[in-house]
Amino acid sequence: MPKDKRIFITLAVDMPDHPKLATLTKGQCWLIVEALMYCRKYKTDGVIDAAVWRRMDTKRNREAVERSGLCVDLATESRQNYDRIADEFRQKTGDVLPDSGVFFSDYAEHQQTRAEIEASIAAKKTAGSKGGKARAANANQQTGDQSKASGTQAAACDPLKQVLKQNQAEVEVEKEIEPTYVGSPPHVSNAGAKRSRGLAIADSLNETARPVEAYRFMHDYAQASSTPIDQKTLSQIETAVTPLIAQGIPTKQVAAGIRAWEASDSFSATQIASFVHKVGAKASAPAGIGKPTSKAMGHLASAERLIQGRKEA
Repeated sequence: MPKDKRIFITLAVDMPDHPKLATLTKGQCWLIVEALMYCRKYKTDGVIDAAVWRRMDTKRNREAVERSGLCVDLATESRQNYDRIADEFRQKTGDVLPDSGVFFSDYAEHQQTRAEIEASIAAKKTAGSKGGKARAANANQQTGDQSKASGTQAAACDPLKQVLKQNQAEVEVEKEIEPTYVGSPPHVSNAGAKRSRGLAIADSLNETARPVEAYRFMHDYAQASSTPIDQKTLSQIETAVTPLIAQGIPTKQVAAGIRAWEASDSFSATQIASFVHKVGAKASAPAGIGKPTSKAMGHLASAERLIQGRKEA
């Protein structure tokens, strides 16, 4: 059976019987599993950024999981408990614990930490390299003892070449690919297809093509994010902002709307358009109608940084 190359997390079969899960619903228990998968996928050692945590399930379910004691809110935890948790985190992972977001304190007890993953990869590289060099040296000795054969026969039975190929296959160590956002991929037409079919494909692509400005905006948004964003969420955001940009709404306003959405309790990307329009309405309101709140000014400042970063790039 071929080895499954996907990334896995560890779950005990008696997990549903855990006392901390007794008061949680099935949906709230699944939120815990989803959070653990996120931490393993991005190798965060049990830490989830506040903005990412807000997009996971409903506020009610998130608060229920926090009350269960399986995770702690780092921003509201007492200083004494935070110092203790931060010291344990540093001893297990060698990293500094953030002062915001949520942290699953037992993560390192059951899952691989980033340091353990990197150490395992390095050990596999070293073992593969040593084994390959030993076989290559043995093949060289065998080659010197063999009599010369014809060119065709020598190429077919040369043990040195065979061992070197085996060595190359062993030294290659599987690397986990960090999930990153990639924009809409270009489509390559079949060079051998008929011209009529090629035109039909081009017409189909043109109908579903997204504005270049939308692609650039999503690329800048992904680069400006302080934490990794999963592909599904990015696709949902891209779907929401593409028609807005196509309508001519300034990217500055769109960015401000997204920041406002991230700061809210809404986790559905379909609400982004509403936040963008609200930002536009506030910007166009006559002077004297009202004073912008500090929260709104913070969102606009974030948008300014996002747009300014794209201009400088």
